[in-house]
Amino acid sequence: MINIRKVLFLLLLILASKFQVKPQLKLDYSMDLGQSNVSQGLYLSTALLAAYSLDKYTLDAGAQFQLQHPANKVFSAAEFAASRSFTIGKQALEVEAFFIHRNFSSLMFLTDWGLAVTMRMRHWQFDLGQDFKSYRVRERALSYETEGMVLRENFNLVYNLAYFVNSPEQPWNISLSLTNRDCFLINQETNPMLNLRAEMQVSSTMKVYLENWYKLAGSLNMSAHHFGYFIRTGLIWIPAFGN
Repeated sequence: MINIRKVLFLLLLILASKFQVKPQLKLDYSMDLGQSNVSQGLYLSTALLAAYSLDKYTLDAGAQFQLQHPANKVFSAAEFAASRSFTIGKQALEVEAFFIHRNFSSLMFLTDWGLAVTMRMRHWQFDLGQDFKSYRVRERALSYETEGMVLRENFNLVYNLAYFVNSPEQPWNISLSLTNRDCFLINQETNPMLNLRAEMQVSSTMKVYLENWYKLAGSLNMSAHHFGYFIRTGLIWIPAFGN
């Protein structure tokens, strides 16, 4: 974790020295309440994500914590990403590299990294990418019958198809998306999720949103990729610094 912090800090210094533009910071705080096939009732989690943008570059970092969960663990997941936006003709695109660490249980954790491309239009958004998962068994689980400490899933498809009622510049919006990617989690291609989202700009620096997620069981389902539903509510704050 220390090495990652040093790398992120070094990247921020390089970007700040290279571009004479005002940086932008975005903070996203959210809470999830839901139920799944492994939650043994309702679960409650909270997350904080931060995004630092400078010119066409953005660095993202976030962490998720369980407030109520049968696994009795607090830290659930962390995610880091770096992206760059550019245009082809009149179409804006964004290329992102990401890394996810997910703490499933005391016996197993997951690391996931990959690349994705996002194309946002007036009413549609398309995301397409590849990820590479590694399920790792902790040392305390070696007493169980295991064939190895690492199980890999390479070249998994990452996708998102979303429709928006309004264009991005409007103060409110409603969207419906079909995807296998959420914050801190990417399901297998065969386990899609539906998300109905409503958001509203309440001030020049603040936005609130509400999401309703339904995780389909899909096919070839693994218990690590549980299915169920949850509600997420959140607040996005963009402080007006650097003026």
